[in-house]
Amino acid sequence: MMTGMQAVMFHAYGPPEVLVQAELPVPVPRRDQVLVRVHATTVTSAECGMRRGEPRWGRLILGPRRPRKGVRVLGLEFAGEVAALRDLLAGQRLRVVIDRTYPLSEIVEAHRYVDSGHKVGNVVITVPGD
Repeated sequence: MMTGMQAVMFHAYGPPEVLVQAELPVPVPRRDQVLVRVHATTVTSAECGMRRGEPRWGRLILGPRRPRKGVRVLGLEFAGEVAALRDLLAGQRLRVVIDRTYPLSEIVEAHRYVDSGHKVGNVVITVPGD
């Protein structure tokens, strides 16, 4: 099990220079949560706005003068692997439903299928070499 995780945080609103890299303890998932070991994340315009404290009305949620503790870690979008399922798996309450699988070369067909409204589960795209 991991002992620490890398994170990018901001403790004040401002330019990109307010960002700091930190090592935080690995969170322990609650009964209804999963733990994901993140391999990659993105930089989104939403996170840049959060860092700047914009729009100003968003500070009602984020914190009026500085970001609240719960919103200081960035990484809204990420890719990784499930590291812990806790009670979801043990209680057989986790059910993965894969409707169809397409190779990356058929991404257009996958989108057509989802757009058709007939999807009843996840549509998975396989990437060559993975």
